[in-house]
Amino acid sequence: MLRIIVKSRIARLGLSLVVAVIALLGWGSPSARSPIALAQAGRPGIAVSAHLGYGDDGTYLINEWFPIRVALSNPAGAPSTHVRVEVDSSNSNNGVAGTYAREVDLPSPSRKEITLYAFSSSFTSAFYVRLVQGSTVLGSTQVKATPLEPGGDAVVAVLSSEASLLNIMKGEHFGRVLVAFNSPNGYTRPGGPSQADTRANVAHIAPQDIPVMPVALNTLAGMVVEDADTGTLSKEQIAAISGWVADGGTLIVAPRVGGPELSPDLAALLPVKLSGTTSLTSLKSLGDLIATPITPAGSVAAYNATLRTEPGIEARSLASQNGVPLVAVRTLGSGQVAYLAVSPALPPLK
Repeated sequence: MLRIIVKSRIARLGLSLVVAVIALLGWGSPSARSPIALAQAGRPGIAVSAHLGYGDDGTYLINEWFPIRVALSNPAGAPSTHVRVEVDSSNSNNGVAGTYAREVDLPSPSRKEITLYAFSSSFTSAFYVRLVQGSTVLGSTQVKATPLEPGGDAVVAVLSSEASLLNIMKGEHFGRVLVAFNSPNGYTRPGGPSQADTRANVAHIAPQDIPVMPVALNTLAGMVVEDADTGTLSKEQIAAISGWVADGGTLIVAPRVGGPELSPDLAALLPVKLSGTTSLTSLKSLGDLIATPITPAGSVAAYNATLRTEPGIEARSLASQNGVPLVAVRTLGSGQVAYLAVSPALPPLK
């Protein structure tokens, strides 16, 4: 059982600050997302597909920025062109609060993938990504979304090869937190902060789903990394994760022995140093930590970790076996990074 510390923040961000940031990533092809051909005179081959927020259902938190990943394709034989890709943010009255745009050159043939950013101050369930040339809208595609209310919903992103990892957490209650529902246009819930019963929402993501802007991760209360190829993460993505944690997020890393190696930049955020592997025949201290006996059927492979002692790290062990930290945590700004030596996707924890 993992305890996620839910992040609650009051964010009032100027649209100009976000629009000034250029965030171009080499995103992978969105799985199970069919390209939608845009009806445009003279350019019938151009296609666009987009995915919003986190998880398959496009989860985002109201009043927080979120990414929209857009893939553009201009096939062979079509004319080369230059387009502007746009998406609107919405205010509490479902009006347009601002527009985020990216300029894109599309040679023939070419495929380009970009990231837009948006927010909504209301329960907006669809956004429209537009392709514009000059003052002419060439076409648009609808991107469906699942808005969640701050405080009432805590989104936990899971980065793992196990498609169902931690799905059992869905709907679990994390307790009650203070919530102040402030929006970028200045609306504040009458009476000031109130208490909300927070429940967990699990969103499975891939490495390419992590944006390069820390503010676009604010939908997430926690992120769990297990058996994922973090070596594909760019330095900008790692910096975004670090900034998000420092602003109050919780990162839990449970590297699987025999799985992909952790990115050195991500490993640098951990409360431990990893050097080789070891075999454990007992997980008693981990069982004591969660007040539930854990009896392995055999030896359990784990990384041979040592607690970091550098100044400013403030690492501490919550459970260890034979001198090997099984659970360790460190503070990073207002957030925390936790290390779990045993994968929750494998026996005996699964």
